[in-house]
Amino acid sequence: YNGEYFQQHEGTAMGNSLSPFIANLFMSKFETEVKDKFEYFPRVWFRYVDDIFAVFDTKAISLDNFVAKSNNRFPTIKFTYEVEHNEQLPFLDVLVIRNSENNNRLNFKFLVKLGKTFTETYAMLKEVYGNECLSLTQVFEWFKWLKEGCETTEDDSRRGWPLTSKVDENIEKI
Repeated sequence: YNGEYFQQHEGTAMGNSLSPFIANLFMSKFETEVKDKFEYFPRVWFRYVDDIFAVFDTKAISLDNFVAKSNNRFPTIKFTYEVEHNEQLPFLDVLVIRNSENNNRLNFKFLVKLGKTFTETYAMLKEVYGNECLSLTQVFEWFKWLKEGCETTEDDSRRGWPLTSKVDENIEKI
């Protein structure tokens, strides 16, 4: 820089085409070690390069303790965290909004934004939600809509259709 040379002692060089690949290998190894050696690992854990989105059960472990243990693994890497406020948390270019009634939908939109394939998205949702997961057909439909640029996973209003078919008139007919 400005005619001076500097020696880098740790990490990979910025601008080197191999740096992201090496960083990804390192983070993958780190994740594997944490999963194997820590007594607790979050059920929801998504990583994009060095940004991690995780959902913690704070009854099972203190978030501060988990981060402190993670920071002790390698002296040159320091993790930080943010917690949700008003059931919202910005992550990368997505605002994650917690809504217990539509939890599948929010995670689904997040996976699509990360560039996951349909198969990866369905497998991850199935792993996390088990029998409560959306159906394969519903995941396919939402995946298609979001890939085509739709910005919401809310149900269509089905214009002109009644919200329910249970009305007094129908009950009397039966």
